[in-house]
Amino acid sequence: MGFTATKGAQCLDALVLDASLRQSLVTVRSLGRRGLRIAAAETHPHAPSFASRWCQRGFVFSANVATDAYLDVLEQWLERTGARVLFAANDATIALLRRHRARLAARVRLALADEPALAIAINKERTLAIARRIGLHVPREVVVRDVGETAAALDEIGLPAVIKPSESWLWNGREGTRLGAQLAVTPATLNFGNVVVNASSALTGSLTATGASVTVTSGTSDSGEFVLSGITFPKTIAAGQSASFTVTFTPTSSGTASGNLTFISNASNSPTIEALTGNGQAPKPHSVDLTWNASSTPGVVGYNIYRGTASGGPYTKVNGIVNSDTSYTDSTVSAGQTYYYVAKSVDGSGVESGPSNEVKVVIPTP
Repeated sequence: MGFTATKGAQCLDALVLDASLRQSLVTVRSLGRRGLRIAAAETHPHAPSFASRWCQRGFVFSANVATDAYLDVLEQWLERTGARVLFAANDATIALLRRHRARLAARVRLALADEPALAIAINKERTLAIARRIGLHVPREVVVRDVGETAAALDEIGLPAVIKPSESWLWNGREGTRLGAQLAVTPATLNFGNVVVNASSALTGSLTATGASVTVTSGTSDSGEFVLSGITFPKTIAAGQSASFTVTFTPTSSGTASGNLTFISNASNSPTIEALTGNGQAPKPHSVDLTWNASSTPGVVGYNIYRGTASGGPYTKVNGIVNSDTSYTDSTVSAGQTYYYVAKSVDGSGVESGPSNEVKVVIPTP
């Protein structure tokens, strides 16, 4: 358990959690422009806030959000850096800070409303009730507390209608879950199998939105051997719909290669990660098998074989000693090359005949 620093260390004014979210990036920029020393934290290394020039430090917390392990890592960070103010934007993180408000307030100021106000802000029923009380116009609504009440609610409201949970983050005393859109990637693992080194193989995957539409803002591979294509960002996927993408594996060496494809989105389960694996195989060596008819000239004892890279020569002899058979295997060829071969018969005095007809051979790649 711990954290990974992405920039140099110093005492800082504030830590902004949930660095993947747009509102966190806005917070980093706003505070940084005022001359404050700002750090950001997230559970993965692909958060936009990390790339901001106003982010003086970036931390990747090695624990899932809204867990006790996350809280332990956060307290370690606060102890080492002495940040004075803590900001959060994700419902799950805010819920964690609320549960441990007294514990954290002993070492850092929390940028959270007091508990009575916050309890209203995170609950849609209570927020709309306050709005009506002060005379604000709010859309028509019906509270549905059981799935069986849905049809009657739609009859009253009419279509189109939007269904939202009263609270986005629920806690059961042991763990929490966010109610909202999710992004699924299939398959969970793209396995390319065996691919020859420096050759390429492509497989397709898909992203599916459930619960509500999802906007995917980025997709990145952590390995240069696996390249994502076939999809542009930002990409909005309607609820129940899918978007396909392609990953190309080009191994640069023999052996097993692995990586992860990480998609950042506004889904509650962001980041969504697909595992990548494949095996690089060394190219099989190429060879050229040549055969010819025996010479009918008296006194022939063997043959010399010549090879060139252009039709008509010049040619270079490839056999070491006179070849007594009417076949020869050239194992010194290179992938992707084109060769031209001729043979010459040799008599007992070592005198060669003229060249045979020329044969063209194209070596495949790889």
